Amino acid sequence: MNHTVTLIALASLASCDPPEDYVELANLSSAPFASKASIESDSARDAYVIEMSVGVALATACWDTCYPDKLCKLTSLDTDTLGVRPLYRLGTSNADDFVLVAQKVGTTTLRVDSACASQDYVVRVVAR
Repeated sequence: MNHTVTLIALASLASCDPPEDYVELANLSSAPFASKASIESDSARDAYVIEMSVGVALATACWDTCYPDKLCKLTSLDTDTLGVRPLYRLGTSNADDFVLVAQKVGTTTLRVDSACASQDYVVRVVAR
C-alpha cells in the first residue's frame, strides 16, 4: 500500500510543469500630489501597464526569477515619450533599479529584459 501512495505522489510531481520564469517591475516611489504614477503587473489578467503624468519621475525596481547576479535591461520604444535612467543612491546602488521619466503625453512600450524572461509594458503618459 505504501508503494502505491509513493508512486502516485511521484507521478503527480512528474506531471507538474516547473514554474515559468518571469520578470516584472515594482514601484520604489510614488507620484507627487495631483499626479499619477502606477505600475500594474498582473499575470492572471495579462495586464502589464504603467500610467504616469507628464513630468513625473518614478523610481522602479526590476525583479525576476533568474539568478541574482543577472541584470535587467529596460528599453523604451519611444524615448521622446518615456525616458529610462539608472537610479543612483548615495552609499548603495542596485543595478536593477531605474527611474522612468514621463517626458511627453503619449503611449509607448517599455521592454523589460532579464537573463531568463522578457515582458512588455504598455506605458500611458497623461496630462496633469
